[in-house]
Amino acid sequence: MKEKIIYIEEAPVCLIPEKRRSIRLAWDRQERLIRCFHPRSLSEAVLKNFLEKRKRRVLALFSQVFLPGEGASLLYGGEEYRLSSEAPETGETFFRDDLAKTIRTSCLNEGDLFFTRWKEYLDQEAPLCFHEKIGFWEDKTGEEASRWRFRPMRSRWGSASPQRAITLNTLLVMAPGDVVDYVILHELAHLKVADHSFRFWNEVARFMPDFNYRRSWLRENGNKILSLY
Repeated sequence: MKEKIIYIEEAPVCLIPEKRRSIRLAWDRQERLIRCFHPRSLSEAVLKNFLEKRKRRVLALFSQVFLPGEGASLLYGGEEYRLSSEAPETGETFFRDDLAKTIRTSCLNEGDLFFTRWKEYLDQEAPLCFHEKIGFWEDKTGEEASRWRFRPMRSRWGSASPQRAITLNTLLVMAPGDVVDYVILHELAHLKVADHSFRFWNEVARFMPDFNYRRSWLRENGNKILSLY
């Protein structure tokens, strides 16, 4: 089967056959549709049935898509800010007013350029937002990464390599601080336990007994952030 676009109510879904064992859904910001990567052996009828049974998830993914515009709501540190097309007087691309809860930008009406500039802004903010938290959790756990890297990622919040290098998604700057704490601890725990076994989750819970509510925030709000990739 070749690539084909179908609709689950108003949500466009592009069926993409691949050499894989499972089905994965991902939002494509440039094409403004959901991509459904699936095993080549599955028919369109089977895939439609799969998507219909998961209609709530599909529509939730589609509804959380962010579209920039005057007064649109954008998360920063887990709080909602309103976008303004009033150009920052400083000459910067973005200016955040924490009191008024607004973000002024000179590229609000420039299509995909907005997303490119926003990711660049988060790249600059990430080291400043994460540095203190990283130090705190390394001291608390006794685990140290060989290197910390920050970059935007399409579907992961973080990763830990066998060489003990940890990468954090710069889009996490948009999440609440306690959620960032969870992701940092999660990746540090992987330096001790590589998989997601019972032992791994015990290690996370040992330092953060309430990690499940922070994890739930990512599940409920993560697609809204990741759609900006």
